[in-house]
Amino acid sequence: MMSKKAVSPLIATVLLIAFAVALGAVVMNWGRTYVEDTAKFAKDKSNTEIKCTTDVKLEFLKVKDEKRLCYSNTTDPKYMEFFVENDGTSDIYDLQVNLIGSIDVNTTDINLEKNPILRSRVYKVAELNYSDEIGTIEQINIIPKIKIEGNIISCPSNSLVETDIHECD
Repeated sequence: MMSKKAVSPLIATVLLIAFAVALGAVVMNWGRTYVEDTAKFAKDKSNTEIKCTTDVKLEFLKVKDEKRLCYSNTTDPKYMEFFVENDGTSDIYDLQVNLIGSIDVNTTDINLEKNPILRSRVYKVAELNYSDEIGTIEQINIIPKIKIEGNIISCPSNSLVETDIHECD
């Protein structure tokens, strides 16, 4: 029994301290990466919300206090026609148009990347087609999308919603 040798208490203590320091370094490195990623996400999200809130102002064009917005049920295919005006400070590169009917919803993306709605400009959407399957149109919801750092970002908090929609003359 006397010939067996064990690790001395000094070496055991040094090994435990080295293991604790290595484990602490791994945890601290992971924590730093997590905090940096979380901070970057929060910053990007807040910048997007601020830019959408302050720089986007999409409105229906009004002529003699009447919004230029109508639909046609007599043609095939049926269509929606509207004019929107960009009163904000950001150009609008895309529109998501939701036609909400009595039966279903029709969602259409209008890509304006090659011809964005510039500041203080009017854009006419003529003949946004939809089918009978949505029923009677009860509401239109238009969500503008802007470009932030090269990415097209949706601004749902600045969407246009209208329920007073009449038939085109």
